[in-house]
Amino acid sequence: MSWLWVAIGGAAGAWMRHTLGVMLVQRFPQAIPWPTWLINVIGSFLLGFVIGCASMLPEFLVHLLAIGFCGAFTTFSTFGVEALKLWQTRNAFYFGAYILSTAIATTVVAALGLVAGKAVL
Repeated sequence: MSWLWVAIGGAAGAWMRHTLGVMLVQRFPQAIPWPTWLINVIGSFLLGFVIGCASMLPEFLVHLLAIGFCGAFTTFSTFGVEALKLWQTRNAFYFGAYILSTAIATTVVAALGLVAGKAVL
């Protein structure tokens, strides 16, 4: 039955990613793909938070939120393709900035989310 919760969360996460991505594309210049960057940062915090408080959540909710929603909301594949596009356009500075800032920011906010989630306990 966990597959159903993952599927429901995944559908919601994919819809939210698309909706937020469309809104953000209209507001940010595209030298660096800020919409994907911001979505991955938000999703990393949420995932850290859910994992941080997972011991007090029912298992179905962890499947729904962590695996389903956050898994579909964040996107490593889009990050990879966008990084390669920066490389192909010979934007070495933006390529490096995008990769480094994504790796650092998502790791830091995931840790902050984990701490915040544990603090709820």
